[in-house]
Amino acid sequence: MMLGTQEVYLYVSKGKSFLALILSLTYFILGMALCIYSFKEGNTVDGYIFTILPLIFGGSTLFAIKMLVDLKPYLTLTKDMLIIKHPLKRAIFIQWQDIKRYQIYKHQLTSSIEIYLADNKNIKHFENVYLQESY
Repeated sequence: MMLGTQEVYLYVSKGKSFLALILSLTYFILGMALCIYSFKEGNTVDGYIFTILPLIFGGSTLFAIKMLVDLKPYLTLTKDMLIIKHPLKRAIFIQWQDIKRYQIYKHQLTSSIEIYLADNKNIKHFENVYLQESY
């Protein structure tokens, strides 16, 4: 978090991303071992079923690597707007006048923010802006 300027940057926790990487990589390797073992034993039905594990956890491993390597902030608070950047999607820009209130809370080891918009019609507007930018 940088406080020297008019902007505040909030980043994804690298420790949690690293833990997610270790867990997904472990399950990826376990799934590959089960898949290979099933095919070597001649049980192709189980082999095809266990193929799902490496596919799912391989994707989550790549996602965790992307979150570790990405140096961009997840949230940016400026004087005029709130910018939300998702690792797989385009950024969403919300003007402060469009926000009715917000609530920040911590539950167990996770910090969350709830944003309540002043006008529910703006939700559709933000979805349209998001969809137009993500082609």
